[in-house]
Amino acid sequence: MSSSSSATCGKDNKDYVTLKSKDEKCFKVKESIAFKSTKIKNMVKSSCADTSSSSSSSSNPIYLPKIESGILAMLLDYLNKHEDFSNYDQEKYKNKYCEELAKKPLPQLFDFYTAAVDLEINGMNYFNIANIAI
Repeated sequence: MSSSSSATCGKDNKDYVTLKSKDEKCFKVKESIAFKSTKIKNMVKSSCADTSSSSSSSSNPIYLPKIESGILAMLLDYLNKHEDFSNYDQEKYKNKYCEELAKKPLPQLFDFYTAAVDLEINGMNYFNIANIAI
């Protein structure tokens, strides 16, 4: 997985963003992965626009107060896998991913779904709705 837990929260360089979960765990994530979330992309872009010459905003993590670290890790794992497999047969990948998700407990699936909705991650609703309905 491209994301990793980090002892210090902050943006290391322009290619990475640090996300901080509800339970205060930080994940260093490639911008290309983080920006699959419309909400995160807008948060980063608006903070850069507000402080064009200040470096203080770049050292602050993006706090996600509604998302526990375990669910955030699952979302990041999904986004990394989705990026890695973007050249493969999407239908085959969707079916495999749905099978993996179906094995998760229903409360975890619900948290996963609500986190994806909260972060405005396009394309994830297909997987989540299909598995919650099972």
